[in-house]
Amino acid sequence: VRLEHSVSRIDWDADGVTVHSSQGVHRARHVIVTVPVGVLQSGAVEFEPPLPEPVDSALWSFRMNDFEKVVLRFEERFWDADVYAIRRQGAAGDWWHSWYDLTPLHGVPTLLTFAAGPAAIGTRGLPDAAVADLVLAALRELYGPAVPAPIAVHRTAWKDDPWSLGAYSYLTVGADVAEHDRLATPVGGVLQIAGEATWGDDPATVTAAMMSGHRAAEQALGESIDISELWAGLGADSR
Repeated sequence: VRLEHSVSRIDWDADGVTVHSSQGVHRARHVIVTVPVGVLQSGAVEFEPPLPEPVDSALWSFRMNDFEKVVLRFEERFWDADVYAIRRQGAAGDWWHSWYDLTPLHGVPTLLTFAAGPAAIGTRGLPDAAVADLVLAALRELYGPAVPAPIAVHRTAWKDDPWSLGAYSYLTVGADVAEHDRLATPVGGVLQIAGEATWGDDPATVTAAMMSGHRAAEQALGESIDISELWAGLGADSR
């Protein structure tokens, strides 16, 4: 595992791959590419020769979603202790529709909510305090004006992260669901593309990322790998 290696170009041919990074050049027989589609579309990583069909056209069938998480920590819990999820339905929930109680994770009263689509776009340039005020306004409509201000606020910023440029992918209008599989087409016997966008059965999930990585590893090795052993932490030394 090599950290802080920013890859700028991958040269590939039938004999293998050459990876150009900020920390040097590396040669290998195979490369498994797990770069999010938003980064691939940005041109931050150059492929030489360029990705062929059907991979290239499949890549442009996706967009990266506007989806962020907002975590609020409080001095005391003001919601019921036995409620894991709080939901609003209808127009009132257009921006803030769900909250999840994360208190059991670390013992600090904590709610997680999502800024999706218009909410993510509309709050992107706002400071944490302003976003917290918007979330609190919605909570006070449910629990009354006594809902306190949080003691801490944490927000993701996937859309602004140069290593992701979005939370996860979605198909554009009119695209075929088969584009997930086409994006995963092995290239030249040396490039394997993995990630949540390449797993059609359950895209946009951690499961999709894991399963697609497992498939890419099997293709690179040319043999079957028992995924149950990997999940159990067995056989790691031999791989």
